Amino acid sequence: MRAAVPKVFPTTRHRLCYWHIKKKFGQKLGYLYYKKSGFKRAMKECLRFTFRIEDFERRWKSLIVKYGLTENTWLDGLYKDREAWVPVYNRTTFFAGMNTTGRNEGINSFFKDYICSTTTLKEFVQKYEQALKTIEVKERHEDFESEQKNRIVTGKSFILNHAAKIYTRKMYEKFRAQYFDLELYKANFVGGELNIYKVEFMRNKIDGENQHWIVKWNPQTCEGVCECHRYEFVGIPCAHLLKVLSKLDVYEIPKCFIKERWLKGANRFRRDDKGGSQCQEQIDAMNLSYLCQEATKWACIASRTPASYKIFLDGLRELGKKISCITPGEVVNEDAPSESAPCASRDDPSLPSAPCASSDDPSLPFVLLDPPVSRTKGRPGKKDDASQGKHGRYLDPMEEQGSKNKRKCHSCNSYADHDSRNCPSKKTKSDHEGTSMVEGAEDFSNT
Repeated sequence: MRAAVPKVFPTTRHRLCYWHIKKKFGQKLGYLYYKKSGFKRAMKECLRFTFRIEDFERRWKSLIVKYGLTENTWLDGLYKDREAWVPVYNRTTFFAGMNTTGRNEGINSFFKDYICSTTTLKEFVQKYEQALKTIEVKERHEDFESEQKNRIVTGKSFILNHAAKIYTRKMYEKFRAQYFDLELYKANFVGGELNIYKVEFMRNKIDGENQHWIVKWNPQTCEGVCECHRYEFVGIPCAHLLKVLSKLDVYEIPKCFIKERWLKGANRFRRDDKGGSQCQEQIDAMNLSYLCQEATKWACIASRTPASYKIFLDGLRELGKKISCITPGEVVNEDAPSESAPCASRDDPSLPSAPCASSDDPSLPFVLLDPPVSRTKGRPGKKDDASQGKHGRYLDPMEEQGSKNKRKCHSCNSYADHDSRNCPSKKTKSDHEGTSMVEGAEDFSNT
């Protein structure tokens, strides 16, 4: 995969999962990488809290020498592939803040509630559509929460109010977390052709000095960049940039620091006539996807009757002639199918009969219809049906037997729906003993 990705997708950045690599540190270096160890803490600071490539390489080499790991072949292999998994080498590429494959594994866990290893192909299609509808309902709920409900902004910050108006609910919370950290930083003007600021962190010290970042700001174009590259990696301005903007009395987030995918209503399809910042390939792909969806929707409706089929086919031919006049360089196949419907519906006898694909005429197109549905297979499910699972899936006999959880009665030593307290055999025995006691009492009174 490592060799194929650059050839097939030259503009794609291939990475390794940071979590899986970090998990192997305990297996390979268990005698050093344990809880509250100095090596574990230093390695975490080297990997996660290093924002310059030269600083990472210097700290890595010092750790290897300090703990005597110069001959460890596993660490040597990791260092050679450092560009594929160390975060500092990937901060200039947009990954929506993801360093692991947790999102992919979360999707797998989500679909496990709908399908299992015994799911048939037909059930898989139905359950897959049901899962997609669940995701769509959640997205619509989030869109409603973001667009129809205003965020509560504490204080009188203009930038925070601007973020509450444009960002979605969750992205606003991430932006607000960065904004509330402004008090922990101090920005000092350094100089240069571009306005260069040195933003220092006032809490902890690394290597005997306060950790700092260099922020470059162009006042003419209102563009800037920070050494941490949080905006390039996550899509949200970092606290260092916000500190400089606050120092310059900027009241709104500049357009260069606003990611369109995090805005309200960004998941709606909008055709970009001007092009904007998108390349032509992205615009063409979005247009093709939208046109295919619309054409498929109307094709499914028009294929139900021969009359609507003929109207839809005539309309396509007229559109084809108009489009061919606009784009004369495109070559279109002129061999069109017959105007009559390929095959009438087998479920509706009221429709007129039309030539089917099984006819001897080779000019007719071949259409493969769905198989007839068996009405006697299965039975309708009920809410209180014990033979159905969590999501309406019928259980096999072994699962159904295990879900009932019958208890063992210690009085009659059988698995049933009762226990020793309400066992029928125990009740019969107690009635027999009561009758014997009454007869004994009568004999004693007679004597």
